[in-house]
Amino acid sequence: MRERIVYGDMELHTLFRTMPRFFVLILFLVPVTFVSLKGQIVDGVKIVRPELRIVSDEQGNYFALSRFVIADSWYLYWKNPGDAGLPPHIKWELPAKWQVGRTFFPVPERFDYATLLAYGYKIELTLVTELIPPPGFIPTSEKLQFTADTDWLVCQESCIQGDERVSVAFDPLKEDPHDKKLLASAREKMPGESASSGFSMVRASIERVGGDRLIVLELKPTFGQPVLKDFYPEPIDGGVIDHQSITIDGTIIRFRVTPTTEKTVIGSVQGLLIQDNGVFLLSKELTIK
Repeated sequence: MRERIVYGDMELHTLFRTMPRFFVLILFLVPVTFVSLKGQIVDGVKIVRPELRIVSDEQGNYFALSRFVIADSWYLYWKNPGDAGLPPHIKWELPAKWQVGRTFFPVPERFDYATLLAYGYKIELTLVTELIPPPGFIPTSEKLQFTADTDWLVCQESCIQGDERVSVAFDPLKEDPHDKKLLASAREKMPGESASSGFSMVRASIERVGGDRLIVLELKPTFGQPVLKDFYPEPIDGGVIDHQSITIDGTIIRFRVTPTTEKTVIGSVQGLLIQDNGVFLLSKELTIK
């Protein structure tokens, strides 16, 4: 079995570099109780119920659908949880010579709590993970075992850590049509490509402001009349994002990042453009001013 550990799209070594930030924020900024409860049964209700499905699309690509059903009034976190929290964590056990590719998150909601900001999901979250079969793979009726050791942080008035091991025996010749519908539904909740946003980039710069870095993203309309309403940044390797500093001035996005070390170079930014006509990915190299 091949194992790979990811927190969302972050490899475990990346998470360790950002872990001190999370612990400080959770312990000192968030007015909640932080406990661990395996299975997460609270007042007779299972707070998070994970499910695993394997499915292929029309092009013959394979995907793992990691679905989390969330109890009312609780929520899980996006890949960038915001000012506090942790995204879902999955440790994979795969059939021989299979590999894990990218993991895709749907568009999250924004939650504002006093001076804190979080990004996450209520009711349901489905992560779509690319599965790469071995070269020359030919589907047969032999069942393939896929296992996901999942853990997560779910919050309401308190935050609870949970974990569960889920497995599925996948028959490539007898796929469930319902699973294909779940894949289609999950894809509909993903952000669109930047080329469809109606914007192009005029300027993407980063400059030193005291001990912080100021990132400025200036867009211009290319077709239609899109309205930029918000920006959800993805995690920045080597930097702590000041989410309260994010401002939208027409088509200009500004926010601050604190480097984890003086030698840290922040060379790119990724995130979601929240617009009146949809949500779109943004990924851009930064020019140092």
